[in-house]
Amino acid sequence: MRSDSSAIGQQQARHQREETTDALRALLMTPLMTPAHAEFAAVRRHADALREWFVRETGWPLHIERDAARLYKRPADLDDATRGMPGYERRRYVLLCLACAVLERADPQITLHVLGDRLLALAAEPALAALGFSFTLQAQHERRELVAVCRTLLELGVLHRVAGE
Repeated sequence: MRSDSSAIGQQQARHQREETTDALRALLMTPLMTPAHAEFAAVRRHADALREWFVRETGWPLHIERDAARLYKRPADLDDATRGMPGYERRRYVLLCLACAVLERADPQITLHVLGDRLLALAAEPALAALGFSFTLQAQHERRELVAVCRTLLELGVLHRVAGE
């Protein structure tokens, strides 16, 4: 009887280690995770162990809420330009940040037209112009950049399609 209890305990411990490892890998591959992700429930279950591991091993904070988990990965070399999202350079990251600023202040539902108008208003700030940044949607490449940012926000789960293509 005692060996059965011991075997069950060992099995549970092994399962917990494997699930924690899977959750850790998932966070490394998807540092911004929503409940739609297959490993989200495991991340929530093992939140304390994961937070402790990331702080101890990498110095990266892990923030977990009911509707999202965010691993704040920081590169060792901040001047390393080889990291980041595919197709993104500084200008597109600025647009992504402006879009996030618009969405943070917006109602839960927003049209792309309103998002674009508000993004244009933020992009016209004199502080950005002083740094050499301009965005007007006049050129085709600027419209493509906005489409790319919207696609990224869709992929990250920040935006959701309600109607249309």
